[in-house]
Amino acid sequence: MSSSNDEETPEHPWLSLAELLFRRTISVADLTTVIEKVGVKTYDRVGRLITATEGGEDERTSQTHALYYLACYYGEVSAAEYLPKGQHPSHDPHRLLGEGSPLNEFGWVKPDVPDFAKIIADEVKQFADLSDAKLAATLEKLQQSKHEPHAGGGPPVVEVPDPERRLALLRALGGNAKYRNDKWTFTGMAVLVKNEKGRKRSNEKTIRCDLTEAAKAEREAKQAAALTRGLGQRG
Repeated sequence: MSSSNDEETPEHPWLSLAELLFRRTISVADLTTVIEKVGVKTYDRVGRLITATEGGEDERTSQTHALYYLACYYGEVSAAEYLPKGQHPSHDPHRLLGEGSPLNEFGWVKPDVPDFAKIIADEVKQFADLSDAKLAATLEKLQQSKHEPHAGGGPPVVEVPDPERRLALLRALGGNAKYRNDKWTFTGMAVLVKNEKGRKRSNEKTIRCDLTEAAKAEREAKQAAALTRGLGQRG
């Protein structure tokens, strides 16, 4: 006699995020976009297949938990590129794909794997359908802000640096930057990467570095402003 949980715990092969990354089936940016669009599956504490929950990063079954570890993996991949081979084994990205990794606990049963190519194509099309006026207005606003004279009376800056421009464009396209646990993570990367194709310095790693630089500078500026206001109030 079969148990009532038979339908909730399918015997179909499991395709984990770790396996997809190990096989290089899809990039971290595109995989993040897919999860944000259609969600991802995992197993609860008694082994039932469920849709990842809406909890925080520390909740084992939450979608945010999966996205956090995707960002960690990307960080490991980036760090490993700058380290001599074998010098720092702790930076081996594959250690985040091994048995026991959270990236093995999220994925899909194979009959229900999303159509990655279609989802990313639809995302790109959605971007293409955005009015040129909206993007132009965003960049024009940036440009105008850079034409304002400096406080010291110096000449205005005409060029918008790539980091600042890309962070503003990321937000205009519905993405955002988030800082937590000493790491920057970004949503909406896939669309931004597609948009930047054809420009100089347009690979995903460089774009992510630019976003981190701009987001860090923005955060530090806000902290400095808050400190200045605090000192003013004390005076």
